[in-house]
Amino acid sequence: MDFNVYTENVSKRLQNRILAEELNAYCYYEEHFRAEWLFVKLKQFSFLSFKETINLSDISSYSQQCMNYALKHYKGLPRGIQNGIVSVNVLAGLNIKQDAVDFVLKSPRKKFSAFELPVIADLKNDKLIYINKTPVFGAMYYGYIKQFAGEKFAIL
Repeated sequence: MDFNVYTENVSKRLQNRILAEELNAYCYYEEHFRAEWLFVKLKQFSFLSFKETINLSDISSYSQQCMNYALKHYKGLPRGIQNGIVSVNVLAGLNIKQDAVDFVLKSPRKKFSAFELPVIADLKNDKLIYINKTPVFGAMYYGYIKQFAGEKFAIL
């Protein structure tokens, strides 16, 4: 699938798209609040960018930069005070290296009241790749985060 077509499909499912120029990525922002999360508001940033070939260094660096962007740009109460930050970091590409796949399939890096989900959109094989299991840290939220990523960033 062509990246421009993919981006337009994603943008139909998500609102509030801006260009995060320092990341060379589209950024979408939403807030979610649920009782089952013990009344915590998740401030969710989702990022989408393209790189022809994706290796471990690419996805690891991209995901870390997206998380830093989310931590820098969220507004409101400090993290941990009925607030959490989510960063869904989607890097789309055509040639995906196995070390990149291995990275997104393992548990994300831990941060205080901040959750990241690195995702690879394999446009050549029309599939989304991200962790299958639920990490212990943030288990209450990761079911929702993974479902969100699967629905909003699906390759149709």
